[in-house]
Amino acid sequence: MEQNKPLFIYDCDGTLQSPAMFSWALTKKLGLTNLSFQEYKEQTKAGQYAMLPGMADVVKYTATRGYNVLLSGGNPEKDGCPELHDLNPYFQNWQLDGRDVAFGRTPEGYFKDNPIVSNGLRKFFEPSQVFVIGDSVEEFLLAVNMKAIAFIKRGVSIDEEKLVGGVPNIFAFETGMEIKQKLQELFEPQQKIDYRTMQTLAQKDPRG
Repeated sequence: MEQNKPLFIYDCDGTLQSPAMFSWALTKKLGLTNLSFQEYKEQTKAGQYAMLPGMADVVKYTATRGYNVLLSGGNPEKDGCPELHDLNPYFQNWQLDGRDVAFGRTPEGYFKDNPIVSNGLRKFFEPSQVFVIGDSVEEFLLAVNMKAIAFIKRGVSIDEEKLVGGVPNIFAFETGMEIKQKLQELFEPQQKIDYRTMQTLAQKDPRG
């Protein structure tokens, strides 16, 4: 495995997928579908869960820039929607202390915000930069432990006032389209954006 590439750590529920009714309602609100809920479920083959708008494209994009890891408090293999299962090839498997970590899950016996998890990820991937994409304080604390360049919050399930210190850049978006656009702006400076490039972000990381 090539080292010193960016690492993108994804949460699952509330970030990549959500209850199917919520995903459909958000998709409809954005004007991306005129289907009824039942038609939407049939089209996406959704069960209890469905992918949130644009998130599949984010996963595919970040896979071209570095490594993706899926960390869930649940069991994406069992409870993931079909669209999420289709994304399995875009995520990397990894090991903690020489033991395989089950796909999409945290190492057995640990929560995401445990420093043992962040230390294990850093040791295995030796990333140049780290991004955490999630929707809870637990993922934010993981970002702090990982010395992440940025925490990208999807949705409004946590108050931004709770996200204080430890991560130099915090972005909040509702859809995958917005997240992908932000990442493209950061990684593709030829777009002549007003945001700092990734090199600048890394240099200004106060923790080194």
